[in-house]
Amino acid sequence: MNNRDLLLMALRNLSRRKMRSILSIIGVIIGTTAIVVMLSLGLGLKEGNRRQIESYSNLHIVGVRNYGNNVNQVTGQPAKLDDAALKEIEQMDGVTAISPKTEQYMRIVCGKYVTDAEVVGIRSATMEKFGYQVMEGGRLLHSGDKNAVVFGYRTIYDFYNPKKTDYAEYIEPDENGKMPEPVIDIYTNKMFITGDQNYGNRRNGKREEGGLENEKITYKEYKVKGVGILKEKGRGQEDYSVFMDYDSLMKIKEEIQKSRGGRFFQTSNKENKYEEVVVYVEDINKVDQVLKETKKMGFDVDSAKDWLNQMQEQLALIQGVLGGIGAISLLVAAIGITNTMIMSIYERTREIGVMKVIGANLKDIRRLFLLEAALIGVVGGIAGVLFSYTVSFLLNTFLSKGFGDGMFMMGSGEGGPLSIIPFTLAVAAVIFSTAIGVLAGYYPANRAMKISALESLRNE
Repeated sequence: MNNRDLLLMALRNLSRRKMRSILSIIGVIIGTTAIVVMLSLGLGLKEGNRRQIESYSNLHIVGVRNYGNNVNQVTGQPAKLDDAALKEIEQMDGVTAISPKTEQYMRIVCGKYVTDAEVVGIRSATMEKFGYQVMEGGRLLHSGDKNAVVFGYRTIYDFYNPKKTDYAEYIEPDENGKMPEPVIDIYTNKMFITGDQNYGNRRNGKREEGGLENEKITYKEYKVKGVGILKEKGRGQEDYSVFMDYDSLMKIKEEIQKSRGGRFFQTSNKENKYEEVVVYVEDINKVDQVLKETKKMGFDVDSAKDWLNQMQEQLALIQGVLGGIGAISLLVAAIGITNTMIMSIYERTREIGVMKVIGANLKDIRRLFLLEAALIGVVGGIAGVLFSYTVSFLLNTFLSKGFGDGMFMMGSGEGGPLSIIPFTLAVAAVIFSTAIGVLAGYYPANRAMKISALESLRNE
């Protein structure tokens, strides 16, 4: 018999026993739906955690520091975070940008308004390579910028009048999602930065600095010009930071420390030229390798990707448990298919005997029963996948926000899916259910092939 004849005969045999076939298919549908939905929840958890971590930090960025007493695992020499180390890191596969980084908490003054923010210094020429984007009308730092600053999205709304209040009110978008106009225009208004955190709100002639009252410290005022506002990233640190050229900020930091008499100087390893270095890896799949190689150099590294990897390992275990629960349902369906096919053999012994008497190939008889079992698996698998998409849609529509908030998942809590069914999972589910059907029908098919033609006809 050719394949077409076998297929038509298999379909006819299944249709003759509609109720039994339908029940077997329903079992496969339930099993396939269970395993697909369970795995989709695991994928949703992974995606939600990725969204959450990415909202706070850039997964492409690796921070490099040396807290002292670290040794290069390759050379055995003390690790030094200097220009030679930067050059070596820059040559690693996947690294597209690298810059020393420094930070200084300062007060920004614009007319009668002030705000306190973390001023971050990086090499101006690398800002674009790090993936920063500005809103329309502005620009990033360029090579040669000395006093230019780029504001994080939220910082422009944190300016307040210190004569009227001690802090800025948190500005929320209106019902249409639009933010109000900020009280200053960073592009046209003159402004300066200073290390005096009490500038503009001195009381009783006293300045309080580091808990020391009545002690006068003279701070310089450094004129700056706003050149851009970064696009909003959510709740990431860069939304609340101000960026300027690394060398310019280092000079300001040194002068602030001199003004304070060096008492508030943050000590670091004297062998290091840089406090911290930030590395940008374009291909996120290469971040782990960069982390590994940088650790071998003896440096302390941190990356949101490292944190994500740890959480993903924990979630992989959860996903395995969820998938196992679904697999049990599919195993029960396999037992149902086996039972259906065995009962079919008992009812069709005469048919099998006739096929053998008229010269049917034994392998064709086995193929017929295997094909019937496979059809149950493939039909049940396809229907199960379609039903899984329906269940996934309902979960994402009605349960995503509540469940996502409970699991501290930014992705689900802010519109991200709770259940994710990629096309590859759908295809794999159909293939798996078909394979389960074939395996479940293997024993009955062999049994049918071994039935004696004479005995079957005599019994009938």
